[in-house]
Amino acid sequence: MKNVSKSLGIIERHGGKRVTELSAFTPMAEAGWRTAMFLDTEGIQAMLLEYPGSGVGHGNGGSRIGGVEYVGIGVSNIEDSVEFYTRVLEYDKIVYRTEGTYPEWDQLFGKGRFMKRALLRRSRKPEGIFRHFLRGGMIELIQVEGNRGKHNFDGRKWGDIGFMELAFDVTDIDETLEEVARKGVSLAAPPYVQDMGMNTHATFAYIRDPDGSLLEFADISSLPVPYFMIRLFVNPFVVGMAKKLKLL
Repeated sequence: MKNVSKSLGIIERHGGKRVTELSAFTPMAEAGWRTAMFLDTEGIQAMLLEYPGSGVGHGNGGSRIGGVEYVGIGVSNIEDSVEFYTRVLEYDKIVYRTEGTYPEWDQLFGKGRFMKRALLRRSRKPEGIFRHFLRGGMIELIQVEGNRGKHNFDGRKWGDIGFMELAFDVTDIDETLEEVARKGVSLAAPPYVQDMGMNTHATFAYIRDPDGSLLEFADISSLPVPYFMIRLFVNPFVVGMAKKLKLL
């Protein structure tokens, strides 16, 4: 996003609650990255991330909030997890790999907690059906010293409050699963087709990372309208003209 401070204001006006104030994102502080944490109305914790050239959000430094750009995953062994996400899911570009203490997260993990961190992104552009909208995002793997509690999926049922999975957009789920199998990863749930309503159909399948975190593959086979129309409807110029003509 382009302005964490103003975006926090939007979140609070809609019932969210800030957890941390705006601060430097320590591993990338010299590059101008900044961050803050907040809770949504269900008490789910999320992070705002602002960095130069993100291209997410609009407003030339204004308060617009962009899409999901960053996912943080707690891990028990940073080496095993980096190997898995780089080799299996092809998040092969390591933006940074660091360890130490991080003041911006003192309120989350306790002051002075030692952590090992690795921020990953893909070197290739997204190839799924929504490739024109998705940037691939970034995955940060975080190992916190002394964290030996239960996994946050333990005992969870579908529909329980909180995050349930991380989904990846794919174009050929059978080929994707064959490739994953060749890399030694077994399925947590086999492929199944689901009618999402409004003529939207997709095939889903699941795997787990080394700590058991659930990862979904989603192959969209049909949409309510042709894909080129979706791209047209969200084009800034088209949206601007529609607003001038009072169509929106």
